[in-house]
Amino acid sequence: MSKNSQKKLSNEDVFNTIMRGNEKMRPSTFSEMNINSYVKMCSRIERRVSKWCKGVVGSTNPNSSKWLKLNWKYYRGFKVHDMVGNIVHEWVHLLGFLHGTSNIKEEVPYVVGKIAANIAKDLLTSKK
Repeated sequence: MSKNSQKKLSNEDVFNTIMRGNEKMRPSTFSEMNINSYVKMCSRIERRVSKWCKGVVGSTNPNSSKWLKLNWKYYRGFKVHDMVGNIVHEWVHLLGFLHGTSNIKEEVPYVVGKIAANIAKDLLTSKK
């Protein structure tokens, strides 16, 4: 679940971790998905010099924050299902699933975020 962890979790372990919803910074809110987010609009100077402003869709620090920081550069063009996928991706970080060094698109935050985006897209499409 961390960058240095070699432990492989089964799909059932991942599912159970998500269903417990045990966010590190909110240890008493089991089985809840707590979303505190804000959209950051970078200044012209930040867009030139900040790595985050140039290429990060969203971020969070599960060890010190309850907040999801979302990048306006991307969100301004996102469809609702893209937003759902990214918010779920960031929330999964709050559960302790972090990025490693290889096969990043196969990591839990990306896979679960993509599943959430696909479900949201299907639901939104079926309502039309």
